[in-house]
Amino acid sequence: MKANHTYTIIRIATIGFLLFALGSHPYGYYQFLRWLVTGITVFIAYKAYEQKKNGWAWAYGVTAVLYNPIWPFYLDKDTWGFIDVAAAMMMLVSIFSLKVNRSLTP
Repeated sequence: MKANHTYTIIRIATIGFLLFALGSHPYGYYQFLRWLVTGITVFIAYKAYEQKKNGWAWAYGVTAVLYNPIWPFYLDKDTWGFIDVAAAMMMLVSIFSLKVNRSLTP
């Protein structure tokens, strides 16, 4: 499987986790979501930066900071719901406009 397909599947799965978070779940699910989203967004921000896609790098970087599990932001559930949907939409759009490859070598 090509790297870009793998990263597309990972983003689609993350979209599912973000939208699933709109329901009511144990606190552990939201901790897991923070680690998942932070890891993926840091990686994609780095790949976007490598490709000189600075807008995407910033968008994913800010998302990583917002979801970081080390120094978390504590917001109410409605605010997080909005942020979860916005992050899911960002990932969905990026699937079509940001190709994530293993390397940039031709």
